[in-house]
Amino acid sequence: MPDGWEEGAVHDYDLYFENIRVENEKVAEKAAKRETKIKYLRSLYELYVIGGYDEVLKTGYGKSKPNLVMQFAKHLPEFVPQNGKKRGLP
Repeated sequence: MPDGWEEGAVHDYDLYFENIRVENEKVAEKAAKRETKIKYLRSLYELYVIGGYDEVLKTGYGKSKPNLVMQFAKHLPEFVPQNGKKRGLP
């Protein structure tokens, strides 16, 4: 490194601001994808509460019940695990 230069100095401001813009777009795109996934899981969760896993299967969901429950637990704060108990009113 030449004398008088410092690590991390910005020499091409156009490239610097372009990189910031691209990174912000990636963050926004990732947040939008997450919101879309959460909306989809909420719609499946409503069906799951009403009719159980069989009702979810009617929508074309192709993964296992443990996978579905794990996705609910990971992404939905309102998810209440039943641990083998039946859903609905007693």
